[in-house]
Amino acid sequence: MSNQGETIYVEEETARILSELQDAKPFDRSTLSAVEARAQMAEGSKIWNDPLPDMAEARDFMIDGRHGPIHTRLLKPMDVDGNGCILYFHGGGFVLGSLETHHRLMRCLAVESRATVIAIDYRLAPEHPFPAPLEDCIAAVQWLQDKATAIDLDPERLVLSGDSAGANLALATLLHLRDAGAPLPSGGALFYGCYWSRLGTDSHQKYGGGRYRLSSKEMGWFWHHYLGAHGRGDVYAEPMHADLTGLPPLFLNYGEVDPLADDTRELAARLDRAGVVHECRSYPGLVHGFLQMTNRVEPATTAMMDAGRAIRDMLR
Repeated sequence: MSNQGETIYVEEETARILSELQDAKPFDRSTLSAVEARAQMAEGSKIWNDPLPDMAEARDFMIDGRHGPIHTRLLKPMDVDGNGCILYFHGGGFVLGSLETHHRLMRCLAVESRATVIAIDYRLAPEHPFPAPLEDCIAAVQWLQDKATAIDLDPERLVLSGDSAGANLALATLLHLRDAGAPLPSGGALFYGCYWSRLGTDSHQKYGGGRYRLSSKEMGWFWHHYLGAHGRGDVYAEPMHADLTGLPPLFLNYGEVDPLADDTRELAARLDRAGVVHECRSYPGLVHGFLQMTNRVEPATTAMMDAGRAIRDMLR
């Protein structure tokens, strides 16, 4: 593919997927209401959720949050290595997404990490802007630390993880736990996250025009809904602005054809300066959301295996 005369490498099957999406309809959710955009994502995600890997246990239940019950899903793989677990926060720009849109991704992560995944349907903006989604994530950690042994999990063998907006929430939750003096998880696995509302980075300039699954215009729409009246510049809403010292080991990844690629590159540089142990993996030719594409895109499967290996190392 080319971008203003420059040839940009897009992985072959990913290029076919982008062509299919553009043939189907314009991929600009910022022209829709939040309700309409959620319905579009729910419908569009169906192709990424088949087939579903088998689980030894898969069940939904409710946990207590500060502002009401939180829908929660447990996914235990057939080949499980001990009683460690992953608390997972789905992506969707803080506005979209659910346990259903990311169901296969979470099952694949359970399989590759050989760990039980616990995932929550946190409240969504704009109905519930910052800090509401983050409050639900913090509540889920507190619930796990209190109740994990009752469901045969070890609260001291816990990794926080998420993709896109979920990576932001996972990082912000770690920062909150550190600042509160609470026990820290074993690590974090952050997939192609959005860590500040800056839209002028080189990767936004290069890939944010709307051809590569996520646009800068959409990200501005997401941030507007999430930050609301109080979030802009808050270190828990935009964790790139935070002091990162004292965090547990982190695994980061990103696709190189993603407006958010520079968010992860910049976060990795700041983690270096803060002395935080981390690994950062980049994947040429892949676009935002590639871990949902493991049923079609072979390098996405490789990336999922890399993430699973990193989480296994943290849980040891």
